[in-house]
Amino acid sequence: MITKEKHEQIITDVDSFNQFVSDLTETIMQRVIVEIPLMVVYHIKEVQKNEKLRKDFFSENPSLKNNPEIITQALNSIITQHPDWDREKVYKETAIKANQLIEMEKTNGQGF
Repeated sequence: MITKEKHEQIITDVDSFNQFVSDLTETIMQRVIVEIPLMVVYHIKEVQKNEKLRKDFFSENPSLKNNPEIITQALNSIITQHPDWDREKVYKETAIKANQLIEMEKTNGQGF
């Protein structure tokens, strides 16, 4: 924390201000350098998790593989209605809704 006296010195003395900015910049850079690897690892894990979910989705629902528009429609609908759901639940419900939409399309929305 900066004391009131130090603050006064920083804003009234150019050299103190420049030193403060330099020290602050150095501190920020050090923190960024430490955080970047953690962010990269997190991102890689998220990408791998998404890829596994996608692979599992299509292995459990091979009939949906050729229906990307219907999957997108179902997915957007579910995400809009349930933004608090986790990805696993969204994927499961997307499969159900996409299959329902395909069935409706086959029966031309007539229900038979």
